[in-house]
Amino acid sequence: MTEPLPGDPASCSHAGGTMRSLASRLRVAGRRAHEAAADSALSGETDLARPGAPELRVRRRMEVVDRAAAAATLEVDRVGRALQDFATDLAELQGQYQRLAGRAASAGLRVVDGSLVPAWGVAGVADPRAVSTQEAVRSSLQPELDAVLRGVALRRQRLLTMLHEGQGRLEHHRAVLRR
Repeated sequence: MTEPLPGDPASCSHAGGTMRSLASRLRVAGRRAHEAAADSALSGETDLARPGAPELRVRRRMEVVDRAAAAATLEVDRVGRALQDFATDLAELQGQYQRLAGRAASAGLRVVDGSLVPAWGVAGVADPRAVSTQEAVRSSLQPELDAVLRGVALRRQRLLTMLHEGQGRLEHHRAVLRR
């Protein structure tokens, strides 16, 4: 039995799609809010009327809220896209891993903690040629396995980095809104 390559591409893709759909709904809601605010401002003003101080404060505050909402919408969409990209990469790497594990299994090897080792049971111990053939297969497959595992780790790290950066951007806007 070979250890599975951890991760669920379908769940990652679904989560990403859900986030992108949310971002789309947020964009539409933001446009509606803009249109409603613009209609309200236009209907209450005459050509000579100038907005008072309270109205100017509200408008400035709305601009701050609007920028924060736009940034959050972009971030939600960006994270959704990153999750979908990660899901695609992960599915491809899992396919490579399964094909490699199949080749290893046919040579009497299995994956344990990222290394190819002989499978359980008695197989070829009395035949030095079989043992050397198995070692040759292990030596040729191990670099491929290492590349697949590095690929998964690299993509996970890239996703985590992007999530932490986005968290920082959203934290900035949260702080601005609390002022």
